[in-house]
Amino acid sequence: LRLGTAATTTLGMGAAEMKEIAAILYLVLSNIKPAIIAEGKNQGQASKANYVLDPAVQAQAQARAHALLGRFVLYPELDLDFLLAGIK
Repeated sequence: LRLGTAATTTLGMGAAEMKEIAAILYLVLSNIKPAIIAEGKNQGQASKANYVLDPAVQAQAQARAHALLGRFVLYPELDLDFLLAGIK
C-alpha cells in the first residue's frame, strides 16, 4: 500500500487530516477478516485472496471519508446539483 501526500496537500489538507486518513485506514485494516471458501477442495478454509469487512465498519469508514472529503472539495467550481439534475 503506497500513500502519497501530493493530492492531499494540493487540496489543502494538513497533519490533522493525514491523521484522520491514517485512522480510517487503521479502522478498516484492523477489522478486515479472511473470507471463508464456500466450495471446492479448500471449502471451509480461510481465503488468502478474498476478505470481508463488517458492513457497520465499512459504513463508519465511508462516513468519515465523506466528511473529510466534504471539507476539501476536489473541484469547488463545479455545481454538482446542476450536473446531477441533468442526469435525471
